[in-house]
Amino acid sequence: MSYRLMGIAALVLLASCQVSDSASVKVMPQPAIWDNETQLNKPLVDHQIWYVTDRASSPGDTAYFYSGDRSNRLSVGKAKIGVTVKSQQKRLAKQRLTLVDHQDMGHLASALPYGFLTASEELSDSTPIDLKFAEELNEQLASSPDKDLYLYVHGYKTVFENPLLLSSQLWRYMEFEGAFISFAWPSTPRRLAYFKDLETAQISGHNLRLLLEYLAINTDAEKINIVGYSAGTRVVLTALHELALMQRGNKDAESILGHVVLVASDYDRNRWATSVSIGLIDVVEHMTVYLSQSDFALAISRFLLGEARLGQLLADEEASTPTVSGWLRDNNKLTFVDVSNAEKSSVGNGHAYFKQSPWASSDLILAAKYGLGPQTRGLVRSLGAIPWTFPSDYLARAQYAFAKARRAQDLEP
Repeated sequence: MSYRLMGIAALVLLASCQVSDSASVKVMPQPAIWDNETQLNKPLVDHQIWYVTDRASSPGDTAYFYSGDRSNRLSVGKAKIGVTVKSQQKRLAKQRLTLVDHQDMGHLASALPYGFLTASEELSDSTPIDLKFAEELNEQLASSPDKDLYLYVHGYKTVFENPLLLSSQLWRYMEFEGAFISFAWPSTPRRLAYFKDLETAQISGHNLRLLLEYLAINTDAEKINIVGYSAGTRVVLTALHELALMQRGNKDAESILGHVVLVASDYDRNRWATSVSIGLIDVVEHMTVYLSQSDFALAISRFLLGEARLGQLLADEEASTPTVSGWLRDNNKLTFVDVSNAEKSSVGNGHAYFKQSPWASSDLILAAKYGLGPQTRGLVRSLGAIPWTFPSDYLARAQYAFAKARRAQDLEP
């Protein structure tokens, strides 16, 4: 088989490995920190969640609310998430989530993707929502013990509805506290759209940066925490790269960005390093990068693009120099976590471990919501190693850390 045919075959395989093209999803396994004695006090019921999207509206004859095409504005809205149970047994495995309806409230006039190049007639069918969006977010934050904003940025080949459904689950396991926004960038929900999505991710990264600036200026959020997944980490890192360039040389600049989590990052590792060199880490409070040696989708991405992915476990032959290794290991604003030993982290193609592994999802919540360091939340690290790992007794460690964190915030189990 020629290299060209091998590449096409690999691309098709990569496309088929993605499972994010459904408008209805099965509820993800419950994170391990929620044990039988510490039950969720806010059950999964019909609820609403915020979204911001730079997707174009879909034609009226389609089943989806927004298409995979780019838009000239950032649309803001609320989505109603419905819960269905296919069995009389109220088990998570029998529950599914569906996006029942959505309300497009308008666009952010202060965050236009193309700025002054956007013609006024292109916005004639939409209402500026800047003031109302901030007011409603602030009302939600005021009524919550958690004053942080959370954003989820999805991956490749994903319809508009899917990231909203996943965001609602992450928010549920954060007890519906703070305010959660799903940033639905226009990844193309069809096979062989991988390279198109890579270019779109750069544009959406710019748009995400505009959104982050809007939220920092107009809301009462104490911190803005971000979870980026797969190709969505390209969107996140592009936004952070722009912020780093804007703040470069300004040592007194304060950032509202809290914990940034990069899961299964399909991002060039060397490109990430160039962003670090201009101050990427300086614009966030902390960055956690999850790694896996069982991530087959990233292995194919590396084959296609010819360079190691940020979310891949560093092989011995790719070891950094002692200087770089020491910096990566000792930087107190940067954590690498190897999920290879986490329970069920290799399910399927090993790419969606933050949804499939109750250990990985637990660690993500302890980091993003509670701001716990890796050792505090139950991880271990070998002497001289860069990544933290999951020990065999992780479950007991994580549940202890979780209970302690909740008590500290007057959230008794």
